[in-house]
Amino acid sequence: MSKYSIEDLIRLHRENSTEEIKEEVNNLIRAYDPALRRFWRTKGLRKEDVDDLSQETWEEVLYRSEYKEDPNAEFTTYLIAVSKNTKAESWRREGRRKKREERDYPGIRPKLSNPRQQAEASKFMSDYRACLRDLPDDAFQKTVFLLSARRSYSQEEIMKLIGAKSRTIVWDRIVMATKWMEEALHKREWPNPDVRGILEEGFQWEAEK
Repeated sequence: MSKYSIEDLIRLHRENSTEEIKEEVNNLIRAYDPALRRFWRTKGLRKEDVDDLSQETWEEVLYRSEYKEDPNAEFTTYLIAVSKNTKAESWRREGRRKKREERDYPGIRPKLSNPRQQAEASKFMSDYRACLRDLPDDAFQKTVFLLSARRSYSQEEIMKLIGAKSRTIVWDRIVMATKWMEEALHKREWPNPDVRGILEEGFQWEAEK
């Protein structure tokens, strides 16, 4: 039994995650993640999709969403509600990505129907690759970012590659790298880039040139 409430634990994790707090967060994940995964497996999701959704849900819970302790509600109920919203947002992102492909937005493998689009797309990918080259890897954030965005490796495989003891560490590195890339691209006047989606599509485009 933790000496922290879940609400306090999430707050402390965001403010100043000491080794003690990180271990408590790991215990929280170990306690509630199985129920989350069982829920999605009963909905017919594939194991790899459940893995991805679990990761995205915990990222949302630990770093972005606002959780308020409610004595009349189970944390599992909140966790599944966040996960449903996360899944819906993932569908919306996929829909927006397909629309960008159709409209030849820069950063996605384009049809490039005119010279202006070619120049814009080329400039974006040049900036993107420059930012990616400069992304620090002193805490393995670049390594984890690349592996997770391409989805070539499971969370467990990434943990082994970087010597991490928990998924929380992997998620920390993904969040750090994503924020760094977004800020770097904002400075180059590219607003709201889909950093991880662009990575996958951009590398496909580069490989085919």
